Amino acid sequence: MQALSVIDAIARELEQHENATRIKKLIVYASQERWENDITILERYQLRDLIQEIINSKPTLEQLSSDLDELVKTLNRQTEYYAIANIIINQLGKLYNEPTELTQVVVFRTETPSVTSEANSNFDKIARELEQDTNSLRIKKLIYYVCKGTWENDSKSLAKLNMPSLIQELTEAYSTLNQLASAITSQVQTLNRQTEYSIVASTIISKLESLYSDSSESTLVKARKNVKANDPVESARQQSNPKQSMVELEQKKRTYDAFDLRLEVMKYTNPLRAKLLLFSVVYHPFKATRQDWYLIRAQTLDDLLFQAFDSYKTIEELESKLYSMAKCLDASDENTQAASAIAQCMSRFYGKAR
Repeated sequence: MQALSVIDAIARELEQHENATRIKKLIVYASQERWENDITILERYQLRDLIQEIINSKPTLEQLSSDLDELVKTLNRQTEYYAIANIIINQLGKLYNEPTELTQVVVFRTETPSVTSEANSNFDKIARELEQDTNSLRIKKLIYYVCKGTWENDSKSLAKLNMPSLIQELTEAYSTLNQLASAITSQVQTLNRQTEYSIVASTIISKLESLYSDSSESTLVKARKNVKANDPVESARQQSNPKQSMVELEQKKRTYDAFDLRLEVMKYTNPLRAKLLLFSVVYHPFKATRQDWYLIRAQTLDDLLFQAFDSYKTIEELESKLYSMAKCLDASDENTQAASAIAQCMSRFYGKAR
């Protein structure tokens, strides 16, 4: 009875919070394994029941913290939702029978992305430059389209949009410049005036390039780089001729065509099968856990193909990893066929057409 009264008190506290809607969205995501934006549907959920489900399914505060961390990584507005996750952890921590010292350690130790005053200044500066461009209206339309996935033609609605906020949202959604460029290019290909908007896309990418540096990369991208930095062979190769390594990578990137590659891969293998295998190659062997499914759903086939391309410097390295990983996963025959298709389709980008 006491536990129930504590849950009721926590539910009331969260419902009265200024960020109550976002809190409920993240709690629904954690307990129901689905993201819900529809306010009408959200209102049907009782917060106390959702909290009870979370407590039942996540027996320790550390597991809850870890799961929320993984969930937030799948969202676009990670800065805001890391803060929301901390609020949830702090409140639900009262329900876990753990020592105070342990609770203090467990509560969201993940590095939270923050928007510094310097970053805000950069967003404002780039926004001013884009707003002064002769194609400023088209620039705003395209940025909005990439951010929201819907096209906006109404000039009054566009005028109300805050350009620095849109730029911030764009950089939070795409952790590397190449991912951003791929997303913008894909959206341009859905438009009628592709010639005009290709110019607009180039302007956006060139202006936003300065926002992308090592510090803006996602945690998972950093992790992959750290693994390679600890690889003696890789480190020795880069140290022997770092300039040549950079030149080779840039030459490879210039030849990369995400749209054609995706279509070609989909001709020869199931897209989901390809995503599962690529995920395993880029991150870790897919385990069909909730967290892995969240990460899979949060990324497109384009994203995973490019991450594999960017992570492996030669087709031989990539092909070897694809085949070895295919044998480790369930349905090894289907995965081996997918590995063959991916390697064949990607070989030309490494200068080795088959």
